[in-house]
Amino acid sequence: MKIALMVLMLCSLEGFAQLERTGTPVSWNQELVLTIENEWLGEANVPILLQEDEATLEDRSVPYRFAYAKAVNWNMENSGSWTNLANGDRLWILGITYEGAQSVSVTLGQLNMPKGGRLYLYSDNHLECIGPLTETDNSTQSITLPHVQGVTLFVEYYEPRQYRGEGSLAVSFVAGAYRSSVQDFEPLQACNEWIYDDELFATSSPIQSSVVHVLTDYGQRYATAVMVNNSANDGRPYVILPAQALMAEPSSLLFRFGFTNPHCIESLESCDFQFVSGAEVVVVDQNKGLALLELNKAPLSNWDAYYAGWHIGDHMETNHYCIQHPKGLVKSYSHYVGEYMPVLQGSDVFMGLAGLGHGQSDGGSIGSPLFDEDLDLVGIFVGGNTRCGIPGGIDRFILLEEAWSAFAPFLNPLQQASERLPGMELPDPIEVTEETDDLLVYPNPASEFVLLAGGPDLKVYSVCIYNSTGRMEQCLSGQSKIDVSTLNEGVYTIRAITSAGAVSKTLMVTKK
Repeated sequence: MKIALMVLMLCSLEGFAQLERTGTPVSWNQELVLTIENEWLGEANVPILLQEDEATLEDRSVPYRFAYAKAVNWNMENSGSWTNLANGDRLWILGITYEGAQSVSVTLGQLNMPKGGRLYLYSDNHLECIGPLTETDNSTQSITLPHVQGVTLFVEYYEPRQYRGEGSLAVSFVAGAYRSSVQDFEPLQACNEWIYDDELFATSSPIQSSVVHVLTDYGQRYATAVMVNNSANDGRPYVILPAQALMAEPSSLLFRFGFTNPHCIESLESCDFQFVSGAEVVVVDQNKGLALLELNKAPLSNWDAYYAGWHIGDHMETNHYCIQHPKGLVKSYSHYVGEYMPVLQGSDVFMGLAGLGHGQSDGGSIGSPLFDEDLDLVGIFVGGNTRCGIPGGIDRFILLEEAWSAFAPFLNPLQQASERLPGMELPDPIEVTEETDDLLVYPNPASEFVLLAGGPDLKVYSVCIYNSTGRMEQCLSGQSKIDVSTLNEGVYTIRAITSAGAVSKTLMVTKK
């Protein structure tokens, strides 16, 4: 269906983080008569979906389904419409209407933006906007974008005239929400323990900033994850997620940081927009079903994200806290007092904690981190049935130490003997090219050792060396002289955490 629209400049949006974005769609800034092709999707069978959900809502051992995704095959050749601008540039706009939906999300594939190309997604009323995606976001893998409120979503691509015909994308899934976040929030508002108004977490500890909201299964489900520190303190954005939450390609996962403000439940408008799209699986512990992933991009320093510390070994504490995104809502927590008890679920044995009625687990809690009374990470929520305001019920956890043999090479690369690692707030990241003198690596090429040097006040906290495939070869703490004699010839990347920030340099290793 084609609709003629007069589009005027209606608003100006601020930066859109990791998507760290600025600007507005081109069509909003010009007076244009546009012919827009709109694709229509029929309403989902909501009664059947709700009936299917009943089996999972009680135990909470799978991500919380709130939307239904339909597979489509729309691209710039078979859908949408083109408009030529006066200067020779052009726009491609596709309208998508998902009947009966509370909000709409799309999963893109084969995204290829030429230099100067920009892609935006926005709501019918222009109150919510995502973008621009640019050539730095190009990917052959699936990319799922945040939900936008309303039944209709617009996809707009701007193409400069000198790159005419070089851009491409495909819309592979469209997810329409059949549940309302506002309605989900109302019955929980009075009894849940919310982070935003809790003194322990909101003001005295940064640990809640390690807890991450996850959109999975092509925009259909919510889970929770935790970003965790490693002994190199090098800021690698590792997150832990149960394997059953990986319901689609890791590239299609969408991670949202922050998200504690209840005013953000209803709309993205005027709220922090702190999203990282996609991750890669580092390792999966097959016995316990925990996955360690690395985000495609680290969170930005101004997001105040936190890398949680961890604790393995004996757990004598009686206080534990589980921070979660119940039903995909803002962060809440459950408080437990007492020792672990073994819980048999099918053929598996988990560590259980009895609920006190102080908060509860819920759909979307899967993957939520469990912290001890020192607020170090000790486990991951994988199911349970505790109730808000009602003592009793058991929540099940996989302890970090149970997957430690798989995770240790990545979370403890320095092989420290301690059973605890403190959390970390990352310094402001800086980009360093080979020509800058903020950090010198010499000799380069090198065969036996390299030295790291900078100004008189520069301190080197940790140094890690990665090969061309991204695998860590070695990691050292507090040293500026690095032995490279055991490395094979080739090109490596040195990542250093210094008093000036996080620095990357290229190193060439040769053999005499």
